[in-house]
Amino acid sequence: MVIDKEITCPKCQKEDTDPVPYIYKKLLTKNSNQNLFDIKYVEKITHEMTERQKEKVLKKLTPPPEPATSLPAGAIVLMAIFLSWLGTASIVIGKLGMKTYFIISVFVTLFIAVPFFSMLNLVVKNFKKRIINYRKVKKIWNKQYFCNNCHRIFIPK
Repeated sequence: MVIDKEITCPKCQKEDTDPVPYIYKKLLTKNSNQNLFDIKYVEKITHEMTERQKEKVLKKLTPPPEPATSLPAGAIVLMAIFLSWLGTASIVIGKLGMKTYFIISVFVTLFIAVPFFSMLNLVVKNFKKRIINYRKVKKIWNKQYFCNNCHRIFIPK
């Protein structure tokens, strides 16, 4: 890859370096998306490596995994069941009186809805933290360079 300012490897002092995302993409796609200007350069890099070396480098250069976006499905289902119970049970409880219905509704809300929403709030906060952490790690990953000579990964100064 042609860069205006060549970046040297801190270990071997060679200028044969490329951004990690660039090399990762080339190794992952096996150079299927080559530009006309890149062909000779990429062939030089990949022909010098054995398949085992390519796999090791690919594993080493893998970007950080994106955080999973899972919600507690069981808790959501239970909450839906209890909320539907409140709606349908109001017909039966209505025969007992409004005061009884009100008391049961308050207890159900306090013992089911409040913990549910607290748990959901914690899940959302945890997800936000993971997203922030992922963005930081991804930003660092994008700044890294790979030395094609000694296979060292570094961040240029």
